Amino acid sequence: MGKDLEERLQDLELRLMHGERAHEVLNEVVTEQQGQIDALQRDVKRLKQALEGMKEAAPDDPPPHY
Repeated sequence: MGKDLEERLQDLELRLMHGERAHEVLNEVVTEQQGQIDALQRDVKRLKQALEGMKEAAPDDPPPHY
């Protein structure tokens, strides 16, 4: 192989390594964010249920005016 071809091959290998590492990092970020989204969705569901419970427990009569 010529020197130019070897340099090009090394450059491609280096780019591939960097691309693979970037892919791993992005995958970790996406996985972490999905966990956060799941937790937030559970929180929203609990808050909705609590709000519905408060609505059911609230009296239907309007408060007296002073």
